[in-house]
Amino acid sequence: MLTFTEVMRTVDSMKAVGKPHTLWVSFSLLYEKHNGLANARVIFEKVVQVNYKALDDLASVWCEWAEIKLRDKNFGGELELMRQATTEPSVEIKRRAVF
Repeated sequence: MLTFTEVMRTVDSMKAVGKPHTLWVSFSLLYEKHNGLANARVIFEKVVQVNYKALDDLASVWCEWAEIKLRDKNFGGELELMRQATTEPSVEIKRRAVF
């Protein structure tokens, strides 16, 4: 887990080659596997705020988070999460984004 934590701190998604979001999703899935849904949620909350090179990468993160909620049978939470994922970002977030 320390390796994943270090990755969270050091990887710059805009400079990374490949798909760094897969590292963060894997970290969350590791927590899910070991009954750490609260920690998985914290990771997802952080990584949906990251600027990504491709919008598809961000969409993949949201979908993985929703799938965890579905596996946990948290259907109301999953629906709310998808509402949040499809809401237009605030002006502040748009200013930070690099497209």
